[in-house]
Amino acid sequence: MSTSASARGTTRAAPDDAYRALTELDVPAHFPRFGPLPAVAAITESPATWTEVGATRLVHMSDGSRFREQLVVADGARLSYRLSGLTGLLGLLVSGGRADWRLAPYGAGTVVDWTYSFDPKPGRRPIVALVIALWWRRYMQRVMPAVVATLDRAA
Repeated sequence: MSTSASARGTTRAAPDDAYRALTELDVPAHFPRFGPLPAVAAITESPATWTEVGATRLVHMSDGSRFREQLVVADGARLSYRLSGLTGLLGLLVSGGRADWRLAPYGAGTVVDWTYSFDPKPGRRPIVALVIALWWRRYMQRVMPAVVATLDRAA
């Protein structure tokens, strides 16, 4: 059973424009360090576009850890990818995870729902739940306005 957190934002960009901007997002520029959570330092082994199901990329964190993301849904209204091969502290706590971005029309713009789910390793669920409660949920809420601002520029 996974442990999850979510954040929501609203952009003035139309759903198609918001989706395109999300697939082109400069990930290291939008995901800084927060408390004990390391920043995204770099993305490597990435395709030219993050739009084809099955595509993978390697995410390098500022603490030296890394993980692989694999795109599992990319349909214009949803962008979802699995995490695997986690190293570092996160790799000791979880076996994998999933990020899910859902876009829906909202007036002249788009509502953006972002959910992150982690699969705790056996016996680690309470620790993972604590990390999510203390830091990860607040991190997502802190990151979302910068993501929305980037999507707004696509309007």
